[in-house]
Amino acid sequence: MISGNKLIIFIGSLFYPIYFLPLAFQYVIRNEKFGYFMISLFMGMLAYTMIPYDTMDIVRHYEKFELFSSISFDELFLEGRLVDYIFNIYAWAIIKVGLSKEFVPLSVTFISYYLYLVTFKIIIDREFSSSSSPHVSHKFIVLLGFFLIINEIRFMDAASGLRNIFSFSIFSYALISYIYTKKYFSLILLSLLAIGIHFSAFIALLIFLVSHFIRISTFSKGIYVVCYFLFVLGATDVIFYFSINKLEPYLREYGLYFPSYFDEDGVWGAGYYLTQNIKSLIFEKYIKTFPLYVAGLYFILFRNFKNQILSRYLFVLFIFITTISVSRTLLDRFNWFFVILFIYFLLIELINGKVSNLKRVFIFIFSFSLITMDLGSIYKYRDIFGRSWGDLLYTPFIFKYDNHIEPYQYIIRNSGEQ
Repeated sequence: MISGNKLIIFIGSLFYPIYFLPLAFQYVIRNEKFGYFMISLFMGMLAYTMIPYDTMDIVRHYEKFELFSSISFDELFLEGRLVDYIFNIYAWAIIKVGLSKEFVPLSVTFISYYLYLVTFKIIIDREFSSSSSPHVSHKFIVLLGFFLIINEIRFMDAASGLRNIFSFSIFSYALISYIYTKKYFSLILLSLLAIGIHFSAFIALLIFLVSHFIRISTFSKGIYVVCYFLFVLGATDVIFYFSINKLEPYLREYGLYFPSYFDEDGVWGAGYYLTQNIKSLIFEKYIKTFPLYVAGLYFILFRNFKNQILSRYLFVLFIFITTISVSRTLLDRFNWFFVILFIYFLLIELINGKVSNLKRVFIFIFSFSLITMDLGSIYKYRDIFGRSWGDLLYTPFIFKYDNHIEPYQYIIRNSGEQ
C-alpha cells in the first residue's frame, strides 16, 4: 500500500514535477522502486512537452502517429518494416484509445528509464545479498550507480528516437534477469519483444549467444587490444567494408542491406560525417564515444572478473562495435548500449572486489567522460530547454495535457548546424 508521503509526491508531481523531484530522490538513495518510478515519470513528462528541432526523429514519428489515427489495424501492417510492427502496434493502440501522440514519447521514455533503473536495483539487491563482505558501502554504490546510469541514458535519444532505446531497455532487463535467474524462456520472450520494437536487439541477442562460446584467453585478448587501438585511431574502415562486401548478398536476400548505413557515402553511415561542421564532427566522433573509449580500456587494464557471463558478453560486444564503428548510426546505437551494460558490470566488480587506486582513477576518468558527453549534448540541444520546459516552473504539468506539439512550433535548424 502506498504511503501518504509517496501519494503526496506523486500527486504533487502531476502539477509541479520540478519542485517535487528532490522529494522523490530520498527514495532513490534508499534504492526503492518508488524513487526510480518518479525519476522515470519526470523524464517522461519532459518528453511529453519537448518541442523538437525540425530535423529530429520525433518529427517523423509524429507524422506517422497522425497517420495512425486514420488507418485500421490491418492497414497498419502496410506501414514500416517487419521488425517495426510491435512498436507500430503499440503507438497505434495509444492513438486509437484517444490519447495524444505526445503520450507515445512520454510512455516510451518512462518505460525505458524505469527498466534501466529497476535493472540497476536488481543488481544492487542481488549482489549485496550474496556478498559476504562487500568492498564498498551500499549507499556509495547506489549513489555512484544512479549517477552513472542517469548520465549515460541519453534523454534526447529516448524522447526523439524512441524505438532503439526502448528496445535495448527491454533487452538489458532481460539479460540481467537471465544472469541471476538462468531462465532462458524469459530471455527469449523479452528479446523477441525487443526485436519487434527495433532490429538492433536481434544483433545484441546474437552476440550474446556467440559470447557463450568465447573465453577471454591471451589470444582473444590480443585481438581485443588490436581492435581497441584501431578503433581509437579511427582505422577500422578496412575491417568494416571488407565484412560488408562479404555479407552484402546475404543481407540483400533478407532485406537487411541498408545503403544509408553501410555504403561509404551513406547518409547515416560514414557519409554522415561529410555533412557536419567541425563542432558537430567533434561531438559525434569524439565526445559521444569518450565513455566508450574509457569503458573499453577496463578489459585491458584488469582481469579476473566477477561475472563471467557479462564480462564475456561485453568483451565480444566491444570487438563487434569496433568492426561497425565506421557507420555513425550503428556505432551510436551500440555505443551507449555497451556503456550502460558496462556500468552494471562495473558496479558488480566494485561490490565484489578490492577498490584499488587504479580503479579509483578509472572511475574518476569514466565519470568525467560521461559528464563531458552530457555537456556536449546540452550544448547541441540548447535551444530546446527554455522553449520546452521553461513554463513548467510556473504552469502545472497537468494543465498542459491538451497543449499538443504542432509543426509550426518546431525549432528550425539547418542540417549539420550545432
